[in-house]
Amino acid sequence: MSRIFWDTNLFIYLFEKNAEFLKPTQALRNRMIERGDELITSTMTLAEVQELQTRLTKAGYDTGGTDGRVGNDTMKAVRDYQTKMGLLPADGYGGLKVLARLRQGG
Repeated sequence: MSRIFWDTNLFIYLFEKNAEFLKPTQALRNRMIERGDELITSTMTLAEVQELQTRLTKAGYDTGGTDGRVGNDTMKAVRDYQTKMGLLPADGYGGLKVLARLRQGG
């Protein structure tokens, strides 16, 4: 059994036993994030994690570096940012919504 999801002319087929994804281009992904669209997969690319860390660092949060690796320092920085911005849950997981808010200058 397969299910089809539409999002900005993007098909994502989900198969019960074997999931295959047609990944959006980075430009489409950025537009979707800016609009606040939910992506089926919330996995961030290495470049997005590095951007998240860079933006958090510039905003005064200590991420422990901008290497694209999410460690305790990055999670604490994200949690502190989420708390300050009222993003719930403030769980320390820097997803696409956090990145979108940072891109808006928040």
